[in-house]
Amino acid sequence: MMNKAFMQQSTAQKALKLDAVLRNRTNNALESEEIRTIIRHVSPMFQYVIDVYSDPQAYCEALFPDGTQNLYGKVIFGNIILDNRRTTGYSPDSPVMDENTAAAIITKTECDGQLKNAIIIYVPEHQL
Repeated sequence: MMNKAFMQQSTAQKALKLDAVLRNRTNNALESEEIRTIIRHVSPMFQYVIDVYSDPQAYCEALFPDGTQNLYGKVIFGNIILDNRRTTGYSPDSPVMDENTAAAIITKTECDGQLKNAIIIYVPEHQL
């Protein structure tokens, strides 16, 4: 979605496009309210990288790429549990998230050597 034509669209047109992209990227696994919640929280002035995960470990690694518990961004929905452990990442014995609930976070991610806005989404296997 990174082009001049997209940037010239109205806010309503951008929201419709984002709705379609989110449904496509998640294979319609998110509820309509979850998609509306994401759309309400993103700025139409920015474009976003959208990453979708169904594996809890991969999702946690995407949230904490530097291996710390520093989460820079905003939890849109879902549960991210930050505790006092010295390590991060998913473990069935000590999770940083609820693996049975979808989640979305708006943050920044490195893409092609540049820092870009990102929507990182977790969809549990049972929802796919």
